[in-house]
Parts: sequence; C-alpha cells; structure tokens
Amino acid sequence: MRRLGCYYAVLFLQVAASSRAAALEKSDVVFMYQADARTYSEYGATVVAWGGTPRPETLEAAKGLRFFGSVGMVTEFSRYYERFPTNYAEGLCRDIDGQPVKVPWLTDHQHRGIPYWWCCTQQPIFRQYLREPVEETMKSGAHGLHIDDHLGTAGGLWLGICFCDRCVEGFKEHLKSLSPQRLKELQVEDPVAFNFRE
Repeated sequence: MRRLGCYYAVLFLQVAASSRAAALEKSDVVFMYQADARTYSEYGATVVAWGGTPRPETLEAAKGLRFFGSVGMVTEFSRYYERFPTNYAEGLCRDIDGQPVKVPWLTDHQHRGIPYWWCCTQQPIFRQYLREPVEETMKSGAHGLHIDDHLGTAGGLWLGICFCDRCVEGFKEHLKSLSPQRLKELQVEDPVAFNFRE
C-alpha cells in the first residue's frame, strides 16, 4: 500500500513540477465533479478536483481551469471487473471466513449481477488495475491527481478485512520484524507459523 501511494505521489509531483499553477490558492473556486463550460463560468470555477479521466471534450469545457483527474481505490469495481472479467476474484478483500466483502456504501450497486466488492490494495492484480488508470489519467492532460479512498484496504479495517492469503502472509512478515519482547507481549511464539485468520 505504501509503495502504491509513493507511486501516485511521484506521478503527482512530476506533473506538479511541470505545471505553472499546481497548488491551490485561497481564492480558488473548486468544483467537485465535471461540469459544462457555462456552469464553470457562472461560478467562477478555477479548479476541477474530481475530474475522472480527462477526455478532450471535458478538458475543452474546463479550458483555463486546473483539472485534477481522479482514481478511486474502493469504488472502481465495475471498471476493475471489465479489465479482469475472468480472474477479478483474485483481487478481492476477504473476511475471516474467506468470503468477499461489499463496499458498505455501495451495497445496492451491482455490475453484471455481481455486487461491488471491496478490492485488496495488496493484491497484484488490483494494483495493476490501479496503475493503469493513473497512468492514463496523467497522460491525458490532468494537472494533478485526486485519489479517492486513499487508504484502500486499510480503510476497511472496521469491516474486519482483509484476511486474503496475501494479507495473512504479509502479517507474518510484519511479525518477524518485531522484537522478541514485543512478540512475547503479543503471545506469538512463532511468527512464521502464526496465522491471524485462524
């Protein structure tokens, strides 16, 4: 998760360094979503903060504004599914019973009859999915990047996720980094054999 966040930060800084006005000013009028040129003008908009992937027509409508593209880390299930329709399940967060978990504020959403599952930002397939729209967004002319639900999997700790195999194995690596004293306090005898799902 930390590496992916660093990747996004580097992309943002590269774009910011090449942009004359990357930072927000106190006087900026920020639009959350895309709108048409007339609406931007009526409100005196200067920034589009949650622009999605810039398209020529959306950039034209926002001409003269700073346009921040956006990529979601929790709400992207339909596009993720379309990218990996045969093996999308590899990237899903799992509960203690190994079952996928719905994004709580999207429980009524489905894509092709499949619920909007919470995807694990530790899984290589989902990380690959996230990398692609970030690159597309930045190459398409965005001045910066809005990362929605930036905590990814960690944002779902309150749901009891994630217990996928990769997270379980990653936790063993974390335990191995702890001091013998701390392991004793946690009553972990063998970090390599410890399975927090069990």
